[in-house]
Amino acid sequence: MAQREIARYTPSIPAAILANHVVASTIALVKWWLRNDMPFSPERMGEIYARMIIEPIDQLLTS
Repeated sequence: MAQREIARYTPSIPAAILANHVVASTIALVKWWLRNDMPFSPERMGEIYARMIIEPIDQLLTS
């Protein structure tokens, strides 16, 4: 996500709420992974993170 894309973001969701969601979701995902004895590789978790968190946020910011 480029800085200029964020700067052009017209907030249908306030930026502070969006930022809170991204951070909380990321922490929750890592906590789940660690508490469940890391059932997936770090690479796979990166893919899951991208699909669940990054791609939807990117779509929101670029739509």
